[in-house]
Amino acid sequence: MSYKNLNDRLEALEQKREKLIKQLNAIDDNTLNKKPAAEAWSAAQVVHHLLLAEEGTVAYLKTKGQDFSKSKKAGLKEQWRYLVLYFAFLFPFKFKSPKMIVPSEDFISVKEMNSKWGDTRKAMKEIWMSIPEDKLDNDLFKHPRAGKLSLQQMLDFFDMHYSKHEKQIQRTLKAIG
Repeated sequence: MSYKNLNDRLEALEQKREKLIKQLNAIDDNTLNKKPAAEAWSAAQVVHHLLLAEEGTVAYLKTKGQDFSKSKKAGLKEQWRYLVLYFAFLFPFKFKSPKMIVPSEDFISVKEMNSKWGDTRKAMKEIWMSIPEDKLDNDLFKHPRAGKLSLQQMLDFFDMHYSKHEKQIQRTLKAIG
């Protein structure tokens, strides 16, 4: 793994985020905060969930991820964990979100979240640019369900997570008409 590989993956995620935000900016926040059903999330809440997941990762990497003495090169165990996570995303099942990344029930401004999301991505990049390149393949990320993974696996997870929820956003927008 290299800084360039991580930066390229993050740039691809950024392009997806920018495309989504461009679409959502054409819709007023009142509409984006409308739920299609009482127990469902609004489109704004789904975006908030994606933001919270990445903010939690940055917070984790700032504290635990910087302790290289306890990290080790990601191997078969981490690959197995990642594959379980990968296959979980292939199926249309819903998974209960960890409490720390459940979105707020309050009114959410997508413009405000977009700004925070951009800052979070910038912070993420700054963190891994501070990691010695020979440690980039270590198990520095901890997924709440799958456990320790490498930074590459983390970005792959973010891509799968984003794609699943982007579809949810589109279904929500269609349902609220």
